[in-house]
Amino acid sequence: MPKLRSVLAVVFLVVSIAGGSVTYAVSPAMQQPQPPTISVSGVIVYDTGSAIVPAEGLMVKLIDYDTVSRGPGETLGETTTDSFGRYSFEDIPNNDIDGPERRRAGGQDVQLLILTDNDMVAVQRYPQASPYSWASVDRDLLDARGRVIDVPDGEHVAFPTIQFDDDVRDFQAVRAFVALNEGWSFLADQTGLGVTELGKTVARWPVLSMSERGYDPDTRLIMLGPGDADSADAVIHLQAHAFMDTALRNLGSQYPADCATEERIDVATTQTCAYFHGWGVFFAAAAQNDPAYVTATEALNIEAPLVDLEDGDAVAARVAGALWDLMDATNEGFDRYTGSFLDLWNTVASAAVFTFREFWDASGLPACEALPSLFQNTINYNTPPELDPFPDPIEMDEDPDPPPSFDMRARARDAECPFEALLFDIQGPATSTVTVDLRDDGFLEIIPAPNWYGEVTANVRVFDGVEFVSQPVHIVVHSVNDPPEIAALPDRSAKVGEPIVYQLWDSITDVDHAKSELTLSIPTDPETLVPRLEWDIDQENFIVRFLPRLANGDVDMRPGLNAVEIVVTDPEG
Repeated sequence: MPKLRSVLAVVFLVVSIAGGSVTYAVSPAMQQPQPPTISVSGVIVYDTGSAIVPAEGLMVKLIDYDTVSRGPGETLGETTTDSFGRYSFEDIPNNDIDGPERRRAGGQDVQLLILTDNDMVAVQRYPQASPYSWASVDRDLLDARGRVIDVPDGEHVAFPTIQFDDDVRDFQAVRAFVALNEGWSFLADQTGLGVTELGKTVARWPVLSMSERGYDPDTRLIMLGPGDADSADAVIHLQAHAFMDTALRNLGSQYPADCATEERIDVATTQTCAYFHGWGVFFAAAAQNDPAYVTATEALNIEAPLVDLEDGDAVAARVAGALWDLMDATNEGFDRYTGSFLDLWNTVASAAVFTFREFWDASGLPACEALPSLFQNTINYNTPPELDPFPDPIEMDEDPDPPPSFDMRARARDAECPFEALLFDIQGPATSTVTVDLRDDGFLEIIPAPNWYGEVTANVRVFDGVEFVSQPVHIVVHSVNDPPEIAALPDRSAKVGEPIVYQLWDSITDVDHAKSELTLSIPTDPETLVPRLEWDIDQENFIVRFLPRLANGDVDMRPGLNAVEIVVTDPEG
């Protein structure tokens, strides 16, 4: 008879007792095998009308396609697209227990569901209040390529790139969503804040029906007009209102409801609404690093001179331009200050302000450096410099030594700028008459040209980076007679009867008189000279002739050396 065989299964258990606990180690042979998995990835982009760009932040759900749902398990995974528009799902169990059309179980049947929603922002349908969503099998997306049936174990499913085209109207919700996501991420990156502090930004957009555009502080919703979804600037502008509302609530204050409706930014409104809408335009520019602001109804560049707009802080575009110039590194014109977005936002977050003037006063920015950025945008909060009047007139003799000077540190001052930051400018007179100069030690020095006298007026201006203030300087230089001058004459020698001639016309100068007014003379006594000299003077031509001769009683010419003085005299003696 056949032998009875028995099979013995041995399980090795290791039991240890430590501190009253018991640990069981099960041999690898007894562990359950891991179920087979699959992975899925792809890229989502959208067409802006001028470029194809990644669609960042979209919620992507991986769906198990079934005609009959048997409860949980239909959503296999959920993620959001990254900055490149990429999404991926890893280690998805590949055990589909309810295949489509009631066929036997097999690999997963996967497709995608894309939603304008994540933890930070959402674009919802209006009035349904639900996110826009599209299946990958939408005929305007991947159609049949958007679903893969019965994926083999271990397979990686790479869906074709999903592109939302600009000409499909409800696809513009993707563009609005990406704009909201960009604005939210920018503020979070700049401030280090998260969703707890910033909250979730929700916008509602009607594809066709009209609604009032703006921000609703009661519901804390952004209401986009039909054309707004196609403009990232319009979307992020309104998002800024939501952020500012949150900041005001944190400070125990309230957002001004009368500024919630979208208004034109290029005309004067109230200072309060211009401040909030100006911040909105600036925030859109900062978040996208682009000063060009383009919506369905407006187009301007807040970095460029806005020459056709009204002046002042009641115009939102002016406020936006001033904020941009306080931040950007391109300093032109009056603008010479470069700050940071965080410097500006910290004022919003720390002070309940409702006009740009209040914002400026609370900002603590260095006024001397930063006020010109405001002035460049026709917003003038500057205090003009002060310059004390000069004595009238300032009198001196010609060729003063030392020339008169004035301590400008005691005469000029400015409420915002130290003396070293002030610039001085002297206008007139011609440098051929008087030089008015500011020395390095801060003294203003008045130096008449050599031998010049007369009366002139100059203007001394002081500039604080925004405004000039000037004071006249009336200068009177009195004439002082300068004696004529004669150049050194060469020594000459001659024999008896040989003349010595000096042509003095070019050797004589007088800054105060014409040569015709001058007189030549020789005060030397000829009787003292050995040998004897005779001379005559041509006063008209400034010629002096000397003639050596024998004196009475001399029998020959004795050699000698004589010094003769020639004197030039002007009418004043």
